[in-house]
Amino acid sequence: MVNLWEPPLLALLAGALFRGAWGGEYVFRENANLPGYFFMSVVIAAFLGLSISSEEINKDRKILERERLLNLSWGAYTASKVLHLALVSAFQTGVFVLLGHTILEIPDMYLLSWGVLWSTSCCTCMIGLNISAALKSTVAIYILIPILLVPQIMLGGPTIPYDELIRKDAGNRLVPLVAEFMPTRWGYEALLVAHYTQNRFNVNFVDDDNVVRWAEFLEGSYLPEVRGLASYPFLTPPAGEPKELRRQRVVQRLTALGGELRYLERYSGVAPALEDASLDVETYSRDVQRRVGGYLSRVEASIKALREESAQRRRATEDRMRATLGHQGFEELKNRHFNKEVAKLALGVALVDSVVLSGSRLVPQVLPIAWAPENRWGRAHFLAPFKRLGPIVVATPLFDVGMLWVMALLLYLALWGRGLVRRGSLGRRGLRQR
Repeated sequence: MVNLWEPPLLALLAGALFRGAWGGEYVFRENANLPGYFFMSVVIAAFLGLSISSEEINKDRKILERERLLNLSWGAYTASKVLHLALVSAFQTGVFVLLGHTILEIPDMYLLSWGVLWSTSCCTCMIGLNISAALKSTVAIYILIPILLVPQIMLGGPTIPYDELIRKDAGNRLVPLVAEFMPTRWGYEALLVAHYTQNRFNVNFVDDDNVVRWAEFLEGSYLPEVRGLASYPFLTPPAGEPKELRRQRVVQRLTALGGELRYLERYSGVAPALEDASLDVETYSRDVQRRVGGYLSRVEASIKALREESAQRRRATEDRMRATLGHQGFEELKNRHFNKEVAKLALGVALVDSVVLSGSRLVPQVLPIAWAPENRWGRAHFLAPFKRLGPIVVATPLFDVGMLWVMALLLYLALWGRGLVRRGSLGRRGLRQR
């Protein structure tokens, strides 16, 4: 009975609190609490999954001990438990989404949000089943639930910024490996990216907006930093700087320069026509610096043309929508479907430095939703627009939900294997007793 009442009560509580002050006019676009609601939705889904599954096997322990003598199929038993929990989770998360999203007036995301939260809950159900199979004490199980849930809150995304967990010389902004094992991390990212890229207003502009914003970032922040790398070896060193330290810094920046030139070639299609050896500390010269500067000017012209083309296409789309909906209808559509706080997270506007030298790379600190990840093993920075698996590009919400089910499958295999091992040990014990 508690399992039936938990979701609506939690949905009413979350919806009432995250909606903000009651009594005045509510505008979805201005709701500053929406990212917090998305995160708590994922945490609640994870909690519900753990709470309904953590005793499922433990409470049947005596029955299982007796029926093992009759060769009860462990696979059939666990499969029935998984199916039962999946159905219960589907109901719980469905009720939560229906009530919570209705209170906050979140449009067009009922089915998508339910899919993400249900996947999160099913994943934590598998964690709960493994706990239930491993522990004999009900008290120990209930003690372990918050121990498992707290790291998912801390490493889910908003509580501890991932940048604080990444080494300063890492050369990337990949989500820390420890966070990749947290179901809440995948669910939260999926909801944020899905809302920003797929809401009925922004879906018309997001592709062109990303191109325009990324081009503006490259022109305004990134290319000046690359030029700074090229000129660094010829700057007067600070007084008292040891020669060996100076050499290490020059090598670091020339290595970074080579990496950024390769990135710009991939992005713009403009080849630098420079030999790799020309960027070695022994062979780097003023002539090479001038050639790098000329190349960056050509790249900048290419980026500018790309930006202007996308900006023109974006303006044409907006003009068509305004002509169809009228000015008031256009603004109403934005007020009902677009959220400023989600956009701030997706664009990284709260960060001070737009690009930093980390290790041997220039690492962007802004526009995560416009930054195309390069890792081909599915890893990326938080709020990336898509993930790569070899040559395959997968949209982030779909990839994240897929990861939740991969984790659930691995946990199910662990549960299935645990049962086989226990049955084998019991069988050997029975033979010895005979």
